[in-house]
Amino acid sequence: MIFVISLIVIHKNKTNNSIVSSENSLKNETLITLDKEPNYIFSSNNSNDLFVCIGNELRVYDKEGKYFSHKTNGTLVKASEGGGIIYYINDKQKLYMLDMKTDNTDYILDGISDVSISYDLNGAVSPDGKLYLWGNKAKDFYNSQKDCTQPLLYESNIKWKEIKFSYRYALARDDSGCVYECDLFSEGLKSFHKIESLNNIDSIYGGYGNIAVSKSGTIHYWFGLFNSKDFDPMIDNPWDIEKELNNIKPSRFDFSSAFVVAYNDNDAYFWGENGYSSPNKGIDYIRTPTLDPDLKDFDNLYCGYSIVYLQKGLDIRIVQK
Repeated sequence: MIFVISLIVIHKNKTNNSIVSSENSLKNETLITLDKEPNYIFSSNNSNDLFVCIGNELRVYDKEGKYFSHKTNGTLVKASEGGGIIYYINDKQKLYMLDMKTDNTDYILDGISDVSISYDLNGAVSPDGKLYLWGNKAKDFYNSQKDCTQPLLYESNIKWKEIKFSYRYALARDDSGCVYECDLFSEGLKSFHKIESLNNIDSIYGGYGNIAVSKSGTIHYWFGLFNSKDFDPMIDNPWDIEKELNNIKPSRFDFSSAFVVAYNDNDAYFWGENGYSSPNKGIDYIRTPTLDPDLKDFDNLYCGYSIVYLQKGLDIRIVQK
């Protein structure tokens, strides 16, 4: 992948809070240098913003490296963003909602360990395995027409552990390692359906497709519903990711709504719509995970809608599409 625009180095001037930049005609990259150690960083797969939490300050960076700040109630430890709304969990396991447009914060629930939101469905999980749902699609999970503007307990015998909601699909994992999914666009009453062939799963990821990683390290990737051929009858679903990567096992993954990046300590691979970038520039869909030589020398990686943030220490490089 070759870029021809410029390298912009950005840092925050501590005396007047201005953004100072210098340019070098190498690559289309922007460098942010943080002035303090962050306690949590996350991105939104439907926008190009990066969210950096430092104590009770939440900085929202754009793709040019500029940011504005919000205050949080306590130290943020986990969060999910959609449509300018952030639901976050603090170090006291309290769930809050922050409206970035108005800067208003509302208390939502106590005793929460995980949260995930999408356009029409929001969810939160408690440490003892309870699942709460709210939003426009939440009423489809209940037998009666309840008011779902506030979290409602989803009744089940399952002890929930983790949730990942995307635009169309809801993915969940229970404390025994079983995985469940739901198509939010299906008609009628909705429920989470167990994927019988997925067991002993340690983590799940969702966005452009879904990933489940077993405790033994086996990686399962599928698009749409598990075993469905609706996306492309010619493509296996789920994929054999390890075969696609020549038996290389990525240890971490991040998603936008258009592409996936799988990476380990040395290399990063991407696939999806528009491919994020460039060995196959102009191809609408990149089927095969493609090694990106420019995604190097980082500790953590975060995907925006069309860019990638690479963090190493206090430095964050923004690689634009």
